Amino acid sequence: MDCKCRISFISLWLCIIGATVLVSCRHDIPEDIGSFVDFSSLPSRGKEFIPYGEQVHSYQGELEAGAAPARYASSVGATDVARGGLSFLASQKVHQVCGTYVTVDCNGKPVLASGAVFYPTDKKSKNIIIISHYTVTADYEVPSQTFPIEAYLATKGYVVVMPDYLGYGVSVGKVHPYLQNYVTAMNVIDLASAVRPFLNKRRILVESDALILAGYSQGGVTSAFVQYLMERDFPNDFKIKKNYCGGGPYYPSLTFFRLRSYVTSAIPYAVPITIFGMCAGRDSVMDASALLQERIYLHSDDWFHSKKYNGAQISELLGTDRMDELLSQDAFLDYRPQTRLLIEELRENDLPASFTPSAPMYVFHSTSDYVVPKA
Repeated sequence: MDCKCRISFISLWLCIIGATVLVSCRHDIPEDIGSFVDFSSLPSRGKEFIPYGEQVHSYQGELEAGAAPARYASSVGATDVARGGLSFLASQKVHQVCGTYVTVDCNGKPVLASGAVFYPTDKKSKNIIIISHYTVTADYEVPSQTFPIEAYLATKGYVVVMPDYLGYGVSVGKVHPYLQNYVTAMNVIDLASAVRPFLNKRRILVESDALILAGYSQGGVTSAFVQYLMERDFPNDFKIKKNYCGGGPYYPSLTFFRLRSYVTSAIPYAVPITIFGMCAGRDSVMDASALLQERIYLHSDDWFHSKKYNGAQISELLGTDRMDELLSQDAFLDYRPQTRLLIEELRENDLPASFTPSAPMYVFHSTSDYVVPKA
């Protein structure tokens, strides 16, 4: 990904989260914003967010320390752009709470996961915004391990809820089920349930029980699936005000076919993590060693599963962006047994063509996006 693409990526996402605030028609929270939601009357499905660490962040301090754009910079290599975009927030403060909750893994078994909640220091908010983060590969990049740029929305009077996803945070020892969209969406939904009793206990006052959803890249497709499952399976548990989805691979199978047809990949590290993610599926019998080049598979524990390296570092370790040097020969042949299984798993994670959102869904996609091709 060249510099121009990196800047476009950041600019688009800043526009999306900015639009979240602007379209919601509230920039400042007055002392009295009306009645507040009693979350004890809403279903938590037995979930509870258990804090294990918290901190009040000053944007001035984060900018001086270079910490605020940490996750941005490590993923897309644009520290200066991210810091410049945040400079106008220097006087703002946000309360961050990191915690755990129980969700399910790809086989439907209970598993402990983690995430972070960000809220205004005066504890008064209009809405809860559930943000699904974009593709990361290092554990230090996830919301519970850093101070993400999306937390900015808490300065505008919103409770911002961000899951780490499985394979990060407290579940870092597990393989991240990348693009296993149903299970990842359930991980997000379970956190949305778990924060309700937490908000009541903290006396964090929220005016509306209608959720705002948002996500970019992997977060874009995750947010789309969150809305799909909330509307299909939990229509009485959640109200959705709107959803902002940016640059998402909503149909992983079509994205894979398109990427496979290219000579090179703009984000080489995404190719192996897609394979590993599909191998992590329910009762999967896929063999990643049959789909990746041998030297890549042999380094998989260190390069990918250790969660030590960000995407740029992994791309350097890979030493190539050529698809035929990332994937095995069999991965280009649809009739090969392992490739058939891969395609089936990818298709199982496509957004259903029959899905018609009930709540407004705003979809953003760059016309020059060669990282996630338009289906």
